[in-house]
Amino acid sequence: MRSVITMMAALSTFLLSAPSQVQCSELADARFTNARAYFVGWSLLTRVPLGIDGVIKMKRVYFEINDPGLTAIFVEWLRLPDMEKRKDTHPGDARLVVELTDEAGDVTILYSDGSYILSADSSRSRPVDEAFRDRFDLARNSPGT
Repeated sequence: MRSVITMMAALSTFLLSAPSQVQCSELADARFTNARAYFVGWSLLTRVPLGIDGVIKMKRVYFEINDPGLTAIFVEWLRLPDMEKRKDTHPGDARLVVELTDEAGDVTILYSDGSYILSADSSRSRPVDEAFRDRFDLARNSPGT
């Protein structure tokens, strides 16, 4: 129950299966109606890099936004148009996965390694800062911890 309350608090901080993928260049024009986030923790140590599927499977925190208006606020906060082409498309060590569903039902997958938020194919990214990381790190930001 405490984790549900903590997650509700985190969602208010935001202001608030094999999906097909939309190209990142189309993100600025996409109208997303739903968002799901899976998070394992920024400091989780693993023997091998976690991929997108690993984060979804091992998630410690999960939330879903079903309201299109709140989804739009969340997507705006992610600053997807700021993502730029990358030369190195080697996958990062994912800790956060975000799935965004648009009006047509297509799903765009993004992930973050704590330093960048990247497209699922790692071809586009933008740096993230401590404020970005703090929004998802519920354990560190919970009252009483």
